[in-house]
Amino acid sequence: MALWATGAQAAILYAISGDDFDVPRRVNQIDTNAATVTPVFDLGDGNLGFFGLAVINDQFYTVANTGYGNGTRHRFALTQGGLANALAMSQKLGWQFHPRRTPMRISLLIAAVLCFVVGPTFAQYSTPIRNVENPARTPLMATESITLASNIAGTFNVPLVTLSQGTRLILEHASVLCTGPSAGSPVIVSLTITDEGSQGSQIQFQLPLRFQGSTTAGTTIHVASTPIRLYADPDSTNNDTAVAATVVRRAASGTTTCRFSVSGHTIGL
Repeated sequence: MALWATGAQAAILYAISGDDFDVPRRVNQIDTNAATVTPVFDLGDGNLGFFGLAVINDQFYTVANTGYGNGTRHRFALTQGGLANALAMSQKLGWQFHPRRTPMRISLLIAAVLCFVVGPTFAQYSTPIRNVENPARTPLMATESITLASNIAGTFNVPLVTLSQGTRLILEHASVLCTGPSAGSPVIVSLTITDEGSQGSQIQFQLPLRFQGSTTAGTTIHVASTPIRLYADPDSTNNDTAVAATVVRRAASGTTTCRFSVSGHTIGL
């Protein structure tokens, strides 16, 4: 940002912002008295981005970057309607002082010097990514239990997460707690994921169930807890179920219960 007039007049500021394609090259005039911002013109043809702005002796100076790490200094005047008089980075500027300049102008000269004392340059701008994934904005946690009666064996599942169409779930953590008789402990616990990219196919991901111990009443405890990275879509043929919990158990007397819990976040498609 550069200061153009001070003193009895209202301060007129100039700043560079993004053009219609977010390339930083648009020169704007800021009238602090009228509280208005007016675009003046765009620098260059859009192939360069411009950073920093200083005014010296009624001339504006800025630094341009090509996006490939090349930097050049440029000078322009408001009456020229565009970019003019390119100065190579290796060319040393001759700073001037005029007795009529106010102390504010002196400080601006110092700021301009600091602006141009730069080290190695790198790519300075890129097209902004507008659809940024932010897990904290759309968190999702779900829990559901499967209870298996005595002397029942087989594969059992229950819907764990349902989604609206046009939404995708990114699962980040899953855990399972299973309790029951030792003879009827679960053989396999898994998450069944709907993958819209595979024409709505169901994909199973097994969880590493581990024995934790037994209660004094003889009930065994098995636990699985693991970070994951799975992607689930709503199944339009099954009530928009995106994730289901699945348990495989052999027959035994006594009731077995497995509680599944998952966490993650959703994104819109």
